[in-house]
Amino acid sequence: MNAKKWIASFAITALSTTALTTAAWAFQEAPMLTEMVEAGNLPAVDERLPTDPTVVNALEVGEYGGVWRRAYSGPGDRWGPTKLMEERVLKWTADENGTAVLTPGYIESYSVNEDSTEFTFTLLEGLKWSDGAPVTTDDVAFWYNDVFMNPKLVPTIDPTFAPGGVPLELDIADERTFTIKFAQPYVYFLQILAKDSTGEPSLDRPSFLFPSTI
Repeated sequence: MNAKKWIASFAITALSTTALTTAAWAFQEAPMLTEMVEAGNLPAVDERLPTDPTVVNALEVGEYGGVWRRAYSGPGDRWGPTKLMEERVLKWTADENGTAVLTPGYIESYSVNEDSTEFTFTLLEGLKWSDGAPVTTDDVAFWYNDVFMNPKLVPTIDPTFAPGGVPLELDIADERTFTIKFAQPYVYFLQILAKDSTGEPSLDRPSFLFPSTI
């Protein structure tokens, strides 16, 4: 194997998973996580990953630990450190030609109807929160009903998510599949999600998910 083509698993800050079809040895983890597994404080890596986890083709694997210094100071810090906290439903990545393309984040798939008024997403199978609780569309419903549409938390809905003045609507199909609907065609919605996500009320701008249980 070319040393510059290591396959490194992509760790979701707030999410981990289960139900793996590939052997556990195919995945790597930080030494401090291995220590936690050995101490019985964390499930084995094959119990934390989804059926089809996101991976990146890294040029090389560096050293774990140390101090990471980032050149951000002041009001603009939101564009710096908080980016490390974000895991969106879709994100921009570069393909083999260096072209920016939309890539699924914590979803298995997505689809758009013919007039771009409905966007359907399917969560990764086996997705879990960091405490081990399954991630389901109950968390999507909680985000929509208790956060996004709650005037005490979101007094003014960003026009980005209410084209024509009508807020997006949510339809739950099953425990992993949900559809976002708009009153008019919205051809740029996926691109907006990858750029801005769903905004308020938190700085890390999650897409559609807030834990429904604590």
